[in-house]
Amino acid sequence: MKSLNRRDFLKYSVLGTMAISSPQLLFSKNERETIKPNIIVILVDDMGYSDIGCYGGEIDTPNIDHLAENGIRFTQFYNCAKCAPTRASLLTGLYNRQAGSTTKPAELKNAITLAEGMKLGGYFTIMAGKWHEQGTPVKRGFDRYFGFLDGVSNYFLGSNTYMLENKEYSVPKEGFYTTDNFTDYAIEKVKEANKPFFLYLAYNAPHWPLHALPEDIAKYKGKYMKGWDAIRTERLKRMKQIGIVPGHVSKPARDMSIESFEKIADKEKQDQRMAIYAAMVDRVDQNIGRLINTLKDLNIEENTLIMFLSDNGACAEGGTHGSDTFKRGEKDKEKLGYYLSAGASPGSGGTYSFLGRAWANASNTPLKKYKTTPYEGGIRTPIIAYWPSIIKQKGKITDQIGHVMDIMATVLDIGGIKYPKKYNGKEITPLAGKSLLPIFHGKKRKGHDVLYFARKDDYAIQKGKWKLLKPNAKKPWELYDLENDLIESTNLSEEHPGIVKELSYMHATWLEKVNKQGGIKK
Repeated sequence: MKSLNRRDFLKYSVLGTMAISSPQLLFSKNERETIKPNIIVILVDDMGYSDIGCYGGEIDTPNIDHLAENGIRFTQFYNCAKCAPTRASLLTGLYNRQAGSTTKPAELKNAITLAEGMKLGGYFTIMAGKWHEQGTPVKRGFDRYFGFLDGVSNYFLGSNTYMLENKEYSVPKEGFYTTDNFTDYAIEKVKEANKPFFLYLAYNAPHWPLHALPEDIAKYKGKYMKGWDAIRTERLKRMKQIGIVPGHVSKPARDMSIESFEKIADKEKQDQRMAIYAAMVDRVDQNIGRLINTLKDLNIEENTLIMFLSDNGACAEGGTHGSDTFKRGEKDKEKLGYYLSAGASPGSGGTYSFLGRAWANASNTPLKKYKTTPYEGGIRTPIIAYWPSIIKQKGKITDQIGHVMDIMATVLDIGGIKYPKKYNGKEITPLAGKSLLPIFHGKKRKGHDVLYFARKDDYAIQKGKWKLLKPNAKKPWELYDLENDLIESTNLSEEHPGIVKELSYMHATWLEKVNKQGGIKK
């Protein structure tokens, strides 16, 4: 398919809808059904726990902060430590291994997706952004889709896995930026819906490569010359003031591999890296503002639930100080949109840069470690729920525990949809998530007595205040008291061998079960 500029892209998407949609989906504003609530899930990619303003960050996020100030923030909500496993869990309402995912995209073959579930309740289903599972969104219940199928894309120039509806799409050479164009598409489809809609808006920002618009980068230039230690100190102070972390939490020691910012030679380069990253988050916020304004214009904001969250913790790829080198084969370079240009401006489509461990450490303040690990810095996610007609405790911060698999249970509950025992004549895995709706109503819900984590060979189990984890197959189990040691600084495994034995046995029993359900051999 030929490339289109941004204006023609919108025109094409509308015409394409007219060609393939059923007539009732093309409507006037007054024909919109409002009995059931509309639901929007916004997922960002590799964003740290403390990056956004309402979680203590210095990045300018007034629209996301608005959702928080008028909704609910969760302080103890969990993901699956990496992009594809988290998406598998979120899309199916199951643990990632039940859905067939360890580290890579899964078939989701023993499950239904959020879109398939919402269609059972008569919802119009829309997706824009990063898919990162096997198959395509259109084949898994989404009526409309624009985005890319793989895990990574050049923000300005795209990659070769883009699709518009169910056809291949070539990104235009000019006037394209993923965050803007995904929002453009989502807004157009929201305007078209004459029935309750479910929108899954999966931004790839701020996942590498570090690509941002010049005007957004300029806003943050020089802001990070104070260095990562100062940023961590300032963020933790604000987090305590806001109530995101308890007052007794101390600033953890800097990751051992990271030196003091004062000792590095090229401070301006490091300021630039974080400025580009911040600009990417800022642009997401700007686009969320556009989406909120659309809901207001359509007079449906009150009856729309928005959930905003990140798929895992900040990404430490690129070494300690980040990198401008892409270490993959030629096939992957083409697939993922690797287009280097000599003399390209930092943050432009002709560059391919990574943030690095030092700034990722700051992004996850005060949590330990990063994406792909079972430490809190890998699996704890910021999440906001905003629903004006239902959530009355504006600005509430809750420590009730949740997991991304709870989102499926929540939206089905809200839509009045019963999770099926069979789908298309085939038995599916029973729902593992639990609805968050009681929390939205200001109540205490009966949540998970135990939460389990298993990506590759990095495992964790949490029961009450205790968290037992194994960083990888070669490492021993570590035990932490999260109630008193949020930053996981003191391993208590030797002091409590009985708890280690109990929880490790529970995890092994669970792992055997979910591997069988998901068709995973190991």
